[in-house]
Amino acid sequence: MALLFGGQVADEVNAASVRNTLAELAGVNYPGAIFLHLTVSAKKWAEQAATQDKAIAAYLAGKSNVYALAVNVEQGKGMVNQLSFKDGKQNVSRVAFETALNDGFVGLFKRR
Repeated sequence: MALLFGGQVADEVNAASVRNTLAELAGVNYPGAIFLHLTVSAKKWAEQAATQDKAIAAYLAGKSNVYALAVNVEQGKGMVNQLSFKDGKQNVSRVAFETALNDGFVGLFKRR
């Protein structure tokens, strides 16, 4: 399941969409991997959902297959991080994949 929210929609709407999606996944105890887009991870919308909903917090705390895109502009690297959620807080467990970003991507992220 990929949570690819962001873009031209207000943060409040995106955060609610993440929370609603995670509530549904928790409700059926979805066992598969969850992948968070860079914006979802960076703005910590999953963490926000977990701190607001104990069922989401418990569900995410029991998962070892939540991943998120991340960027380190200074090092020019893109990563896929494996996340954990202890007490509802989003943490990086490990870097699952790392690659160099080309100058075009680095420039894009420097403009933000």
